[in-house]
Amino acid sequence: MSLIGTGVVSAALGGGFWWLAARTFVPSVIGFAGAAISAMLLLASLSTAGIGTYLQGELPRVTSATRTPILAGVAAAGAFGGVIGLAGGLATGETARLALLRSGTGLPLFAAGVACTAVAMVADQAALGLWHGRIQFWRNTAFSVCKLVLVGAAWLIGFRSGLALFSTWWVSTALSLTIPLAYGRRRGFLRHSATASWRAPSVLPLRSLAANHAFNLALQAPALLMPVLVPALLTLRDNATFFVSWQICYLVFMVPISLSSALYAVAAAAPRTLRLNLQRSLGASLLLCACGAIVVFVAGHWILEIFGHSYANNGLTPLRLLVVAAIPQVIKAHYVAVKRVHRGLVRALPIVGIGLLLEVGCAVAGAAGANSLAGFVVGWVVGSYLEGALMFPSVVTALRAS
Repeated sequence: MSLIGTGVVSAALGGGFWWLAARTFVPSVIGFAGAAISAMLLLASLSTAGIGTYLQGELPRVTSATRTPILAGVAAAGAFGGVIGLAGGLATGETARLALLRSGTGLPLFAAGVACTAVAMVADQAALGLWHGRIQFWRNTAFSVCKLVLVGAAWLIGFRSGLALFSTWWVSTALSLTIPLAYGRRRGFLRHSATASWRAPSVLPLRSLAANHAFNLALQAPALLMPVLVPALLTLRDNATFFVSWQICYLVFMVPISLSSALYAVAAAAPRTLRLNLQRSLGASLLLCACGAIVVFVAGHWILEIFGHSYANNGLTPLRLLVVAAIPQVIKAHYVAVKRVHRGLVRALPIVGIGLLLEVGCAVAGAAGANSLAGFVVGWVVGSYLEGALMFPSVVTALRAS
């Protein structure tokens, strides 16, 4: 419920953020900010080095707070994020439409954004591992409120560039981190973990971290790469349309992601509950995703109209096509949870890697063939269904297991 509540609040306030941005910034700025934010999220995932996912699965098994390596994990993620952000900003800026990220102002802002986001990712997953989901809920609520306030302030002050819109995102992330910091200090999680984690490096085994890390990147890369690929293959205006449509579809996709994350956190501590909770999670995900898809098909035009006429005119077809991929997203999310509970990440990596290639490759092929945003989206949907077909047998096996 904490995860779903977080998703609902983030989506509602996030919708307000993009609505205000769409009403006050030109589409090319929205396209740039969407690509920059997606690149930041992808590099932040790279910077976490699998630490957050490892903590989410291991902390429920830890009986003493003195053994929780939370502070070490957060510090490592932040340090990696700063370095990777600098390198990623230089590399991403090679794309002509994102060259602003290589500027004297853009590069440090981008690096700071990657570092702050990586820290937030690890903190959220550690909170779930400790079964203190309300920390994640309140941090994400604060983050959503802050970025809504900041985008309004940027418009009032007159800061209407792509970097200004991008900066409202990561500055809000930095401000929201005061909540888990204060909670961790009060409850003693940070104080106890500070000495134990640095003196006992075996608490964070490199093999488990590497497996979690590669697994996470392969899973998250398609969704985060798409807003970066669209401006490279098409235009910034196409990316603005795509990004708004993608944010709306997130309302549907967040259901299986949230439920499967909770499934992993619970089943990691009690593996015998996997089959029953998998049945519940799958059933709820399919039902809620079907309801969400119906709403998108029926009311998609009116939803897009909230963001502006140009989005309603150009985004309805991509929006309806995107939501069709809800079923393979349900399968993918639960495949991931099953493999993590069974500690089968290494064996699952080839399947996840093939899925990454299918999603990205089919999307690029669709854009190249049709030279349109609709072609790009159709390609991604086809790749998603092919990926889901590869993962479906493992989910069925887990449902039948005794």
